[in-house]
Amino acid sequence: MAFVGNLVSGYLQRKQMRQLELYRQDPSVGLVPPPHPFTLFLQKYKLAICNTGIAAFFLVSGFRSQGPLTRLSVLNIAAGIGFLFLALTTKMNADLYHFLGRLVGVLEGHSKGLGALTEATGIIAGATGIVADNLDPKARGDKRGEKK
Repeated sequence: MAFVGNLVSGYLQRKQMRQLELYRQDPSVGLVPPPHPFTLFLQKYKLAICNTGIAAFFLVSGFRSQGPLTRLSVLNIAAGIGFLFLALTTKMNADLYHFLGRLVGVLEGHSKGLGALTEATGIIAGATGIVADNLDPKARGDKRGEKK
C-alpha cells in the first residue's frame, strides 16, 4: 500500500511541476490545470450515476429475500424501477436542455445575421431610389419630368 501511495504522490508532484513550468513559459495558461477526464465524466453524469446506484440497491434488496414476496420487497422492487426511470428521464432532460441551449445560440446568431441583411437591404433600396430619381424621365417611363 505504501508503494502505491508513493507512486500517486510522485505522479501528482510531477504533474504540479509540469504545470508550474508551463506557467513560467506562458502566464496566460494559469496555475490550475484542467480537470481530469474522469472527473469531468463524473461531474457530467453524477445524477444518472447516483440514481442508477440507488435503483440497483433497491432492486437487489427487493430480489434478495429467500422467502415469499413481502410488501417490503415489492416496495423495494417498485422503488428500484422508479429510480431507474428517474435516472433515464434525468439524463434525457439534461440532453434536451443542452440541445435547446445550443439551438437558442444558433437562432441568436441567425437573427444577428438577418438584422445585418435587412439593414443592407434598406441601404440598397435607398440607393436604388436615389438612382431612379436621377434617371432621364423618358427612361423612367413616367410623365413627371416632362414639360407641357
